[in-house]
Amino acid sequence: MEEDNNELGEQVREDMELPVTPEEVIEMADYLGINLKTEYDLLWVARQAVTAPLPSEWLQYLDDNGFPYFYCEGTGKMSRQHPSDRFFLELIKEERQLKWQRLTALQAQGATTGLAPDSTKTPWMGFVTEEGSEYWYNFLTGQTSAEEPPPLEAGQTVNDFGLKKVPQPASYAAGTKATPRSARKTIPHVPELLAFKSWYNERGEKHYMDIIFKPQEGFHIIVQKDIAFDLPEVLGPGGKPLECWDLYVGAKLNVLGKPTILKQADCQTGEWIEKHAKRLKKERDELEGRLRKFSMVAERPRPMNSTSKAKGSVNLRAIMEEIGRVRKKLCEYDPTVLLV
Repeated sequence: MEEDNNELGEQVREDMELPVTPEEVIEMADYLGINLKTEYDLLWVARQAVTAPLPSEWLQYLDDNGFPYFYCEGTGKMSRQHPSDRFFLELIKEERQLKWQRLTALQAQGATTGLAPDSTKTPWMGFVTEEGSEYWYNFLTGQTSAEEPPPLEAGQTVNDFGLKKVPQPASYAAGTKATPRSARKTIPHVPELLAFKSWYNERGEKHYMDIIFKPQEGFHIIVQKDIAFDLPEVLGPGGKPLECWDLYVGAKLNVLGKPTILKQADCQTGEWIEKHAKRLKKERDELEGRLRKFSMVAERPRPMNSTSKAKGSVNLRAIMEEIGRVRKKLCEYDPTVLLV
């Protein structure tokens, strides 16, 4: 989606280049729709996409929430998508078509093989640390090796540091800005801390509890003002550690073995939750509007927030999951939809 805007956020520096990591390749593969298990032979495309430079006249900025967007100085247009997105999606489409053609030819000759990764490639790929040391990563097993692994079978080769030459879009002229593609994977803005209050009755007395969450440290629980506990993590549904996106007024936690409901948020916490709720709902509504061009969109269950009307009572995780479901559905019709 493109839009005109005269107010630009913080510009991303062009000297922020760091070595590519396996995590960045995995994220980009997911973004481009590459299946790690069945298409690891296409990971060289994801590797190139991570480091794709911006075409001339394009700059990258971060909005107030820390999310990246791209601005063309020549046209004044802004976009949430990297200018090279369509190019790499088309490249993957062409590679898949070639694989289908090879498979069809083999089956015509009586072969019973199915669609699988290129047999001459292994799931290993070479990388370099910030200190310059080489290492290899296996995208199927997650294994890391300090030495180049031998080919699994005769004729197989390890990906050559992901430096396979890829044709670049015509707009990438000589002298283009080499802004690292990985810079656009900015971590969404998270607060220094979230602070909530809860209370419960025990033996006829009302007890108060302060629940403070710091993303980098964990939970700090204060009971009756003079008793405090530090918990590195509190597990939520499915056994996953809770994050800032899971906390809101009305959320139910298991703290120190006691079911606890977050009943009040401080002013700063409430404002942070409401700000992100507004942003996420806008993104969800825009995606649903795009999806309605192709398919019927079921009415969303209401309400998306907790029954409380207190500030900070919006379940951000629920909205994020809903956005993910809409994106996945929309991708069936429009593969260029941003999947981050």
